[in-house]
Amino acid sequence: MMVNTNMKPSLLFPCLFTCLTCMVTCSNQYSSRNIHKKAVAISEKLDSTSLQPFRDWNCVRRGVLTVLHRNNRADSSGYTITLERAGDSTTISIIKPASFWNEFHCTYTFDTSQYWICRFTRVKQGLVHIVAIGNDMTDQTFDIPIPTSQLFPNLNPFQVADSLTTLMDDLHVLGSIYKPASGNCIILWLSYNYPLAYFPGKVTISQKDSALWQEAFTDAKRINKDWILGYRARLN
Repeated sequence: MMVNTNMKPSLLFPCLFTCLTCMVTCSNQYSSRNIHKKAVAISEKLDSTSLQPFRDWNCVRRGVLTVLHRNNRADSSGYTITLERAGDSTTISIIKPASFWNEFHCTYTFDTSQYWICRFTRVKQGLVHIVAIGNDMTDQTFDIPIPTSQLFPNLNPFQVADSLTTLMDDLHVLGSIYKPASGNCIILWLSYNYPLAYFPGKVTISQKDSALWQEAFTDAKRINKDWILGYRARLN
């Protein structure tokens, strides 16, 4: 399943989690024994510090596509980055680029308030191809023959997206969710049925999400003091 980045933002974020639902549905081949081994391995590898990327970003991994939603920060609202590799090229698409610019300084500037999607394609020769989709749904194209390290001198979004993709692949994690308003946990989806939750200290869950957590973690297995392996028969 590919996420259509030409959707309006109001439709994109439900689509992101629909993508997660479909993605993990296709991964139901894992046995409970293998899942438990994977959960133990993750619990031994990750701690509060190394989990920070999953606090910063909600992630979905599907084939060549990675969808990353930046959780809100004090200085900006959330935005979404998709990363897709095709041959020698890598494309990142930014939804809500105005918020993105607060975090990633770009030496090539244009009026981000006029655009709601920007696509940067990095090719092997170093050329960066930019397509900006305006609020009126028209495209504007720019070609900049400089490497991404010069285009993004402070913080490179290609490196950030590549790093998160590699981390998910190394952990064999299909998706992650962190919603501070819902509780103090990070959920790593190991398959459709199995969410692995990191609960540091006392478990706190918001009332509006309590039914979901009861369904997923009523018969949960505690991996250690901070990690709980849940089970869900379905996603609503």
